Amino acid sequence: MASLKDATEFLFGVKIDKKTEWIINIFLLIFLSAVFLIMSKYSKKQGELMAEKRKQSQFSGIVDSLYSDKANHAVVSVFFKDGIKKTGFPESYYYAIKKNDSLYKLKNNDTIYLKRGNIIKKLN
Repeated sequence: MASLKDATEFLFGVKIDKKTEWIINIFLLIFLSAVFLIMSKYSKKQGELMAEKRKQSQFSGIVDSLYSDKANHAVVSVFFKDGIKKTGFPESYYYAIKKNDSLYKLKNNDTIYLKRGNIIKKLN
C-alpha cells in the first residue's frame, strides 16, 4: 500500500515532508471521526422517526396476497382485497399470515392483530 507521501507525489507532482504528512493524516482522522459521529446520530434519529411513523399508522383489511422481496432483505408486502398495499413487515409475517386473514392495527399502538376464523392473535 502506498503512503500518503507517495500518493500525493504521484497524483499531484507535489512532494510533502513528514510534518505536512502528519498534519494531513490528523486532519483526515478528525474529519472521518466527525462524519462517523454525525452519521450515527442521523441514523438513530431516522430509526426513531420511522418507529413513530409506524406507530401513528392505522390499517385494516382482508389479506388478498403476500409477497416477500428477497432482494430487499426479505421485506414482506401485504396486499389487501380493497387494493391497499402495506409493506415493511418482517419475514416472519410471511409465514404467519395467510390469504383471507383479517389484519388490523390501531393508531398509537404498535401491535398488529390477525384474525383467522374466530381466533385473534397478536403479531410480534
